Amino acid sequence: MREPIQKLVEHYQQNLYAAAFNVCKNQMDAEDIVQEVFLQYYTSKKEFDDEQHIRA
Repeated sequence: MREPIQKLVEHYQQNLYAAAFNVCKNQMDAEDIVQEVFLQYYTSKKEFDDEQHIRA
């Protein structure tokens, strides 16, 4: 299962940012982490079983 990247960004961006900011306590670092997560998803060829697997 490969979701379109735009759909994932819209759905998970805020949650990812909140989690990243909670860990690093820095806005720019949190934004970099979110960007890196989506970049890794976009460049990977991995197939996911379901939405739960993508979210994890």
